[in-house]
Amino acid sequence: MNAVLNYSITALAGASNLALMRYKEWKDGIYVYSKEGDVEYGKSRNAGKKAILETAFTRSLLPLPVLFIPAAGNFALEKMRLWPKNVMFAKFIELVLCTFALTVALPMSIALFEQ
Repeated sequence: MNAVLNYSITALAGASNLALMRYKEWKDGIYVYSKEGDVEYGKSRNAGKKAILETAFTRSLLPLPVLFIPAAGNFALEKMRLWPKNVMFAKFIELVLCTFALTVALPMSIALFEQ
């Protein structure tokens, strides 16, 4: 439950920050260019809204593996009764789970948005 709450607040904060910082692009639109970038077609409100919504979606998905992998690993080890009684060893396992989430899962989630 703690991971769900942390994820919800993180996603809400990212989307709220985006909405506040990019409200002008939502209201006035953004410039649209050709694929080569040499021809400007003008401003589009629809393109601005689409860009902001896609960015908000991205900001809500990126923290997902970082927050849920350590929590899921902790939960699984506790259910299998493999969680150590030694506090130092338990903290080491938490560190390993967090390191795994940051070094493996985060780059994989960023790669989802590569075009």
